[in-house]
Amino acid sequence: MITEGYGTKEFAATLGLSAQSLCDIEKGRRIPSARRAAKIANKIGQPASYWIKLAFQDMLRLENLD
Repeated sequence: MITEGYGTKEFAATLGLSAQSLCDIEKGRRIPSARRAAKIANKIGQPASYWIKLAFQDMLRLENLD
């Protein structure tokens, strides 16, 4: 993720997440919903479709449906 110039707490707050939620997403312990992935993408100026695709890929991988 693009965190340059931010601490974890500040970056999480910018995304509308708790620091723990951000950490869980980064470490793969939690997968954001498509809606959350789109919100994160919009807040960091990235294409929402790309982040939604990543979230769905992670969901499929979690279910062993690669």
